[in-house]
Amino acid sequence: MKIVEKKCYFFSLKTTQSLHVNHASIDHRQGFVIELTDEHGNTGIGEISPLPGLDHETLEEVKAQLSSFFMMVSEILPEHFSLTSRFFNLISNTSIYCPSVMAGIESALLMLCIKNRIPPFEKFIDKKNIFKVAINGLFIPALEGQGSAAQIDSIISKGFSTIKVKIGRMSPEVECEQILKLCSSTEHRLKLRLDGNCQLTMEQYQGYYNKLKGCPIEYVEEPLLAGNFDEAGRVGWSLAIDESMGLFLDEKRPENLISDIKALPQAVSTMILKPAGLSQLMELVSCLHQEGIKPVLSSAYNAAIILTNLLLIPHLTTIDMDIAHGLDTGKYLREDILINPPKVEQGCLIINSSFFDNTPALNYSVLSQVSL
Repeated sequence: MKIVEKKCYFFSLKTTQSLHVNHASIDHRQGFVIELTDEHGNTGIGEISPLPGLDHETLEEVKAQLSSFFMMVSEILPEHFSLTSRFFNLISNTSIYCPSVMAGIESALLMLCIKNRIPPFEKFIDKKNIFKVAINGLFIPALEGQGSAAQIDSIISKGFSTIKVKIGRMSPEVECEQILKLCSSTEHRLKLRLDGNCQLTMEQYQGYYNKLKGCPIEYVEEPLLAGNFDEAGRVGWSLAIDESMGLFLDEKRPENLISDIKALPQAVSTMILKPAGLSQLMELVSCLHQEGIKPVLSSAYNAAIILTNLLLIPHLTTIDMDIAHGLDTGKYLREDILINPPKVEQGCLIINSSFFDNTPALNYSVLSQVSL
């Protein structure tokens, strides 16, 4: 399969509100879109959008790596396809790319495989198929009269069955009161995921447990300062790894997993997986499945192409389709890089297989072509 045309675009998308990630404040999501077109006229697209405060690479570094990739890629070898191999084993390339660049390149390659009906992708072309994944809603406890009731009404109306709850922003007493109100308003039908963002002391965390132990808590994301899993495991809730995910990857070769999963504290039931190379994510899903650890996919305020990639991963791997993922982030962008991005309906993120018929229509009003 020959690559006959390569294009790159820059985008800058305004956010609906200021987003705070670690010590960074974000009011635009910026990055690149790449297009790879084969000799049959099929085009694969990829999004490269490192998140300030989370990813280390700069846009200039991303651009340089994309330029290097464009210079070397000319052919794809689909007969060697493997979901968990670097670049899906479609191209021979030993260069080192940062995770966001790997995500964009592999997205374009994956879409070319789907459009060329390379096994196991025949089902993605069937127009009858609708692809969807469950997603979690979000609840941020607030003082009375500052929006908690409206949030609860919205959660009920949108059909979410799993809710992420931010804690550690106000007094534990106020937050617990609001969480208990959420549980009673939904007759304890919702699964709750508490997100402590490494903010709590052990005394505070124990206090949340004492007040909320009657609620249906699925897990708690990294509740304690310094991410102390052993200490947090002494409280009776399951734990999820999020901010500390980097400890389980090889920093020099981030696409290589290290084998310390077996050494995780027994209380850890879940890992939150942020966008990276798709082959790496699918390899990690396989490793976690073998160890009985649940993978939850999470967007880093990404635009529509990466959301689509993350939506497809459960359909290509062993992830339980009942697991809700953190992909309801398109609402934080005023515009998107696709004219028709995935939509949220009844607690799910959805695309139709017609998405793969032609190149998804890019929103050129937010794109500017760049020369690499």
